[in-house]
Amino acid sequence: MVDQSLDDLLAQLNLHQVTKFEPIFPQVENEDSDEDDLDIVHEKREEREEKKDTKTCEEEVQRLSDGSEIRTRKTRTFNMLQNSKQVTVRSHGNGGDEIVNTFHDGNTSFNDDLATDDFFTTPRNSFGRNRLDRDKCLDDLLKTKDDSTNPDEGISQKIKSVQHTDTVSQKVSKTAKKNGKVIADDAAQKIDRSELNARQVETFKVM
Repeated sequence: MVDQSLDDLLAQLNLHQVTKFEPIFPQVENEDSDEDDLDIVHEKREEREEKKDTKTCEEEVQRLSDGSEIRTRKTRTFNMLQNSKQVTVRSHGNGGDEIVNTFHDGNTSFNDDLATDDFFTTPRNSFGRNRLDRDKCLDDLLKTKDDSTNPDEGISQKIKSVQHTDTVSQKVSKTAKKNGKVIADDAAQKIDRSELNARQVETFKVM
């Protein structure tokens, strides 16, 4: 099996689709049989909310054979909120045909923010080594440890650390009314969460 790079793993996580949540609620009994001659109005309302929060923090450190260091950090935050509503109204009675009306409504909002920091240090000018704002990353798991030992002559390294979290929350509520009276009111929620914490080190020898 071919080893996957961190970029490949991130791409797979970003492409992953969460299955639509379809909870099974108790069915409402049909009480129309004895009321065929009456005017009856049934209303069914379904509301859905899907919320997605993703945060990815990548840090790449290139340690060159001369002791210099190039550090790059990217932090991406993505938030999405989607709401939808569907209302179905059925009315019949007095021997007339059933009339069905369906109404749809919904909206979507999202925010996508990317911040990038680059910093270069040399053995003679290391006073700014901690200049990067480490709080931008999620926690200490991501931070590449400072190594005061320079690589051997002719050896350079590329160290990449990634921390990724993805949370999807889905809420569904259904309400049924008969002639304006609530006869069923149900709700359910499902949360899917995925995480990636990984570190990749590549070593190069300059010939």
